[in-house]
Order: sequence, then C-alpha cells, then structure tokens
Amino acid sequence: MESHWHVDDSMTANEIIATVAFSGLLLFCVVFLAQFWIARSEDKKTKDYGKKGCGYTESNKMTSKKCDEIRRVSLQKAEMLRRRVMLRNVDREIDKVSGCSVSESFSSSSQELDSANSTQYTFQQIKYLNEIAADCTIQLEIVARCNGQQHKHELIQALQILLDVITFYLAPEHRDLNKVTIFCNSLVKHDGLTRLQHLQKEADNEIQLLATAIIEKAVPAIWH
Repeated sequence: MESHWHVDDSMTANEIIATVAFSGLLLFCVVFLAQFWIARSEDKKTKDYGKKGCGYTESNKMTSKKCDEIRRVSLQKAEMLRRRVMLRNVDREIDKVSGCSVSESFSSSSQELDSANSTQYTFQQIKYLNEIAADCTIQLEIVARCNGQQHKHELIQALQILLDVITFYLAPEHRDLNKVTIFCNSLVKHDGLTRLQHLQKEADNEIQLLATAIIEKAVPAIWH
C-alpha cells in the first residue's frame, strides 16, 4: 500500500515539472515575439518619421520660394503704384496751374502752336527728327540748367525740339509708340515735368506756350 502511493506521487511530480517547463518555454516564446514586434514597430516609426522629415524639408523649400515670389511681386506692384501716384499728382498740379494761369487768348495761342506742329512734314524735317535721339537727353539737360531770361534763345530752341519730337512720334502718319515711351521715360527720369511746370510761370510768352504744349502731349502719353 505504501509503495503504490509513492509511484503516484512521482508521476504527479513529473507531470508538474513537464507542465512548468512547457509553460516556461511558451512564456519565453511570447516574450521573444513581443520584443521582436516592438523592435520592428520602432524601426518602422523611425523610417516613417524620416520620410515625413524629408517631405517637410521639401515643403519648407517650396514655401520659401513661394514667399520670395510673392515678396518680389509685391515690391513690383508697390513701385508701379508709387509711380502712378507720382504721375497723378503731377497731372493734378498741371491742371491746377493751367486753370489758374492760362487765359483764353493764351489757350488759343497754344492751339495755334500745336496746330502748326501737326502739319505735314517735309523730307528734310523727317530726316532731321529721325536723327534726334528719342530720349532727348541733351535737350532735357539744357532745359534743366538754363534760366528763362539769361539763356532764352538756347532754352526756346531746346523746348522747340522737345515739342517737335513728341509731336512727330505721336502723329498718326509717323506714330512710334516705342520712341514715345523712350521720350516719356527720359522726361520723368530728368524730372522734366516739374521743370516744365516752372517754365509755365515764366514771363516770356513763347516759353510758356512751348512748356504747356509739351506737357499737354507728354502727360497723356505717360498715362497710356
């Protein structure tokens, strides 16, 4: 009887040992698989973060380029607006001065002078005007430095050339918008409009007429 119980206890112990061993092996496998899964997940996260980082860098570059382009366009628009405001102010000043100082007889004389410059051109006149630089830099420099009384003849001659040139290139039969643009840009560059406004106040009637006639032709051309 005692021997029978001893055998049963031994078998139970073996079963327990086998069960514990199997459980330990199973637990080891579970831990190993868990560590493998965690390591793989971390590696995947690292790769995904790297891809996102590259995409973010490229996005930053594109955003920077776009900002630079927007800034450049804004500066161009600001410069165009500044120039338009300047020309509008000049135009208003011209209207103000003309309205206050030009009488009916003066206006009539200006129209006669304008009409005289709009007649048909001879071959020699066309050749002469084509030889004059469209920017009229020489004439504008003379107008800028000459005093109406002390250099009257030289000033009148320069003003007449300016009027002849702008009239010639605005005339339908000789219209050249490229040269008109060159003339107007040069006029603005040399502050010619301001100088012509001052000459409108000169005592000499001929200088007043020439200055007014040039302004009346140049300002609309600048705006268009």
